[in-house]
Amino acid sequence: MLFEEYRIVCLNSQGQPRLTFRLRGWHTALVVCLLALLFGTTAVFLPLSLTKARERSLLDANRQAVMEQRKRIYAASFQLKSMEDSFGRIAEFDSKLRVMLSLAEGPEPEVDGMGGPLPGPYRNPLQLLYTQSLLRDMRERLGDLEISMLLEEASQQTLFHAVSAQQERLARIPVIWPSRGRFTSRFGWRASPLTGKGRFHKGIDITAPTGTRIKATAQGRVVLAEWFSTYGQCVEIDHGGGIHTRYGHMSKILVKEGQTVFRGDIIGLVGSTGRSVAPHVHYEVHVGGNPTNPLNYILK
Repeated sequence: MLFEEYRIVCLNSQGQPRLTFRLRGWHTALVVCLLALLFGTTAVFLPLSLTKARERSLLDANRQAVMEQRKRIYAASFQLKSMEDSFGRIAEFDSKLRVMLSLAEGPEPEVDGMGGPLPGPYRNPLQLLYTQSLLRDMRERLGDLEISMLLEEASQQTLFHAVSAQQERLARIPVIWPSRGRFTSRFGWRASPLTGKGRFHKGIDITAPTGTRIKATAQGRVVLAEWFSTYGQCVEIDHGGGIHTRYGHMSKILVKEGQTVFRGDIIGLVGSTGRSVAPHVHYEVHVGGNPTNPLNYILK
C-alpha cells in the first residue's frame, strides 16, 4: 500500500486531462507527517512566543516607569538643593540677629539627609507602587516645608530690618563718657571759677591730664572742628534727630569738618584752650538746639 502508485488528474472545462500527478503511498504518509510536525511545532512555540512578547512589553513598561521615577527623583533633588539654600539664608539672618542682640550661638540644626543607593530595576510591581507613593508623600512634605521656610524667612527679614533701624537710632544717642578723668562740674547754675559770679553751665566738666584722649559719644557727622568762642579748640557733632554734642578746651583736634565718626572714635585730646583754668574737657549735649544734662544720657 505504501508502494502503490496513485494518480491525481486535473481536467479542464472540456473534461480533458491537463495535469497529472503520480504519487505513491509513502509520499502521502510523508506529507501527513510533515503537516503533523508543523502543527505540533506551532502549538508548542506559539505560546512561548506570546509569553516572550508579553514579558518584553512589561519590561519596556518597567523601564519607562524607571525613567519617570528618575526624573521625579532628580526634580526632588533640585528642590532639596533650593531648600538648603533657603536654610542657609535663614541661618545667615539668625547669625546677624544674634550678633546684633549679643546672643550666644544656638545649636546647629540637625537635618536628616536622604542618602543611600537608588533601587535597582523594578521587577516587583508592588515595589514600584510603593516608590511612587513615597515620592508623592515626599513632594507634599517638601512643599509644606518650603512654604513654612519662606514664611519664617520673611519674618526674620522683617525682624532684622526692625532691629537694624533700632540699632542705627541707638548708635546715634550719646551714652558714654567722652573721656576718662575726674568729674568736677555739673550741668546747671554755678559760680564761675573765673569771676565767682553765678553762671549757667551748659554741660559737664571732666578734669584729666593734657593729652588724654577724647571720644565721640555717639555716631554722627562733625559740623565744627576749630577754635570756637570761649570753648577754645572745639568739636561739635551732629547725631541726627536734633541731637548735637560739643567738646571744648581741646589741646588738639583730630577730626575734620564733614567727617563721619562712630561711638568711641578719638576726636581730640584734652587741653586748656579758651576760657579755662585747668586741663579738662567741657562736654555738652544739645537737643533741638537747647542744652540738656549729659548725665541723662550717659549709661557707662
